[in-house]
Amino acid sequence: MNTFLAIAGALGGVAVFATAVWTIVRSIARQISATTDNTEALQALSGKLQQLDGTVNQHGERLARLEGRLPP
Repeated sequence: MNTFLAIAGALGGVAVFATAVWTIVRSIARQISATTDNTEALQALSGKLQQLDGTVNQHGERLARLEGRLPP
């Protein structure tokens, strides 16, 4: 009976260890995926901000021309 309990305990420990390793590997993979998604989103956001900066500069120049501060 003691041998059976020792073997069952060892197998249980191995199963718990394998599950913990699998959980950690899966978490790391999810973190990498999330980082990649965030990087792509930031690049898209940067492009949109550059577009908006250009639009703001164009409007600023138009206003300056309308107010007579810049030559046409």
